[in-house]
Formats: sequence, C-alpha cells, structure tokens
Amino acid sequence: MSVNADIAAPETRSVGAASALGLRRRQALVAVGVAVVVGLLGTQLPSVLSSSYYLSIVTDGVVLGIMAIGIGFLAHRCGLFSLGHTAFYGSAAYGVAIATAHWGWGPTEATLFAVAGGTLLAVAIGAVVVRTPGMGFLMLTLAFGIALYQVSILTSVRSVTGAFDGLTVTYPTSKTFFGLTQAQLGDAKTFWPIAWCVLVAIALGLWALGRSRFGVVLEAIRENEERARFSGFGPKSAQDACRSLKDNGYECFATRG
Repeated sequence: MSVNADIAAPETRSVGAASALGLRRRQALVAVGVAVVVGLLGTQLPSVLSSSYYLSIVTDGVVLGIMAIGIGFLAHRCGLFSLGHTAFYGSAAYGVAIATAHWGWGPTEATLFAVAGGTLLAVAIGAVVVRTPGMGFLMLTLAFGIALYQVSILTSVRSVTGAFDGLTVTYPTSKTFFGLTQAQLGDAKTFWPIAWCVLVAIALGLWALGRSRFGVVLEAIRENEERARFSGFGPKSAQDACRSLKDNGYECFATRG
C-alpha cells in the first residue's frame, strides 16, 4: 500500500502543477499563438499610419488601454469599481520625473523606483479601501485620487512637483532606457511597438491569471464573500493583491512623454 502510494504521488503532483493555471495545453498554446500573431500584426501599424501625430495619439491610447485592462480585470473578477486609478498612474509619472529631474537618476533606475513606489502606494491604499464594499469603495478610491492630486498642486511643493505646470522628464543623452535615448522614446514610431507588445502581453497574462486558482478564488469572493471566508480564503487580502497587481501593470508606461 505504501509503495503504491509513493509511486502515485509524483504523478498526482505533476498533474496538479500542470493544471495550476486552469488551462488545457491546447488552450494555452492557442492563446499564446493568437497573442503572438496579434502582437506582430500590431507592430506593423507605423507602416500603415504614416502620420506621426496620429500615431502618437494611438500610442497614448494604448498606454491608457493598459490601465483600462487592469481596471476591467478588477471589476470583472472582484466586482470592485475604482475611480482613483489615475492616482497610481500619476504617482509613477511623478516618481520618474522627480528621480530624473531632481536626483539626477537615469531613466531605468527612475522607472524601477516609480514602479516600486507606485506598487507600495497601491498596497497601502488598497489595504484601507478594500475593506469598504459597494459605493463606499467607489467613493473612497475617488477621494484618495482627489487628495493626492490636491497635494501635487500645492504651492508649498511646487519646487518638487511643478504644481499645475508639472515636470518634464529629462536626463543626459549618455543615459538610456534599455538602450533607447530620450529622443527615441519620444518618437511614436519607436515607442509604438514597445507599448503594443506590452499591452498584448498584459492582456494575455491577465487572461491566464483569471483562469488560475487565484482568479477562481476572486470570482468566488465576488459571488459570495461570506461563503469564501468560511471556505478558508481571505477575501480582503486576495482583493488587495488583485488591486495592487492591476495598478502595477501600467505604472511603467505612465511615464511616457
């Protein structure tokens, strides 16, 4: 009996690991294949849309689309609707601008700092607002967003944030962002493939995450939080993790321009 159990155990663990995402192998391969095709086709847009002005608008739309996908994931999986997501979008942008303009950091270090800082901010705010359901959650996220905006335009912090004028991300030409100069990042034809591929990758990642055990738990919490708690899951910690993940998805691209 013990020998048979020992022999069967590795197979059981293997099957469990393979199904951790809740996807069949064929389904996962099809999803990755579709993502690759869509990503490659999308990168060809500059050859069709020759106007730099319109391409820049489309690129900005893709950056905002990354934020929208995260908001949609939060709403669909958790049933939580946030009105303060721009607080994290703006905090990441300010993080890069302050680090480069005031501290003299390079763009790569500044971006990593902005993502880390924005994530910590999302965790801190999420830990508070996620405990308030329904309309209370909606209004608290809006309140935090407005509060952070009001802080950023105070006269007393004008030398740091630039108040209504904002800050310009500037850094020496000797420093690059993963090999790209500031002029190249500002060029829509160069930045478009990066933004588009990241959008496709995030969409694929959230699609897979939604079908994982974590995604199933989030749906269970959305449908019946009390029953999920009795089943041994922590609704608030899971929802806060989802919110932080959503906010982290677009912080890096909030810095463009």
